[in-house]
Amino acid sequence: MHHRKNPAFQQGLSIIELMVGIAMGLFITAGAIKLFVDNLGSNRQLLLETRLNQDLRAAADIVARDLRRASYWESAATGLWSAGAASVSATNPYAAIDTATTGAVVYTYQRPDVDPSTSANLGFRRTETNGVGILQIQNASGGWQDITDPSSVNITNFNIVSTPRAVELWKYCSCRTRLPVSSACEDAILSAAPTRPQMIIRNYDFTIKGKANTSQTALNEAIKREIRGTVRIRNDELKNPNGCPAA
Repeated sequence: MHHRKNPAFQQGLSIIELMVGIAMGLFITAGAIKLFVDNLGSNRQLLLETRLNQDLRAAADIVARDLRRASYWESAATGLWSAGAASVSATNPYAAIDTATTGAVVYTYQRPDVDPSTSANLGFRRTETNGVGILQIQNASGGWQDITDPSSVNITNFNIVSTPRAVELWKYCSCRTRLPVSSACEDAILSAAPTRPQMIIRNYDFTIKGKANTSQTALNEAIKREIRGTVRIRNDELKNPNGCPAA
């Protein structure tokens, strides 16, 4: 005799139930994978942003530190201006700072045992190699050395602007204390004279812009940073030191 199984006691899953379970499992797995991939992308972007910030800050610090030394002259005491002096015995041979070239600044300062007439200039510039911008520093031998890593940072802009402030020295010219005051020493004439003595306090505002340099163009465009700085040159420029009228 054969015993028939009661359908109420049937065990296992139907094909429909199995397919629904598999679909739900795949959906959950896909969500977990997407979450993991998004987390990896966010971590990578955060890492690139941090590295870009650090590289730009390091470059800005190098620019500020070296530019601040521009025009240093150990014999500056011989070029002091005084109202009663007929002339200044010496002028600073390192006074010039050139920002005429876009994306560059050129200057110099005294270094031990280096003749100023033969020494190479110093400075910074932005240049490109294979379409990637690089910030460079000019060393004592006249060569250019990278201060940013082109494999990770693309310097898109380096701009430096002079913002000087003039301190008028003509007010202290000794000829203004003599009576009668000569026409050349009258305030209206002396204050407008192009040869009047001035002390130029030199400030430079610089901007460095960069973006990440990776194999992913969209990521590079998304990760951009800009850093600004202001440098006060410690060595003021004495302009027209012999500009006081003789009488």
